[in-house]
Amino acid sequence: MTRECPSPAPGPGAPLSGSVLASIFGSTMGEIRWPGTKKTFEGTMTSIFAQIISVALILIFDSGVDLNYSYAWILGSISTVSLLEAYTTQIDNLLLPLYLLILLMA
Repeated sequence: MTRECPSPAPGPGAPLSGSVLASIFGSTMGEIRWPGTKKTFEGTMTSIFAQIISVALILIFDSGVDLNYSYAWILGSISTVSLLEAYTTQIDNLLLPLYLLILLMA
């Protein structure tokens, strides 16, 4: 039986895994910096990739999660959150998972 509303798991899980990998990969391999920040383009792309993998794994292994969205919406939501992270200097690990959850529930 599937639920109609999304599980909160993709909300906090995806941006946190993306943030960790983006930090590691961006600081070691990143060369192209976003204008006005210390964050790198390579780190942001790694974040998007890690979040897509996280959400895909949740969808594959948790049959109770049914996001009812096209993959384009999920990709767009993840990309938006990753770009927000690239330009955020605030406490992004608290706000970005909530923002992604809201986007996935919209």
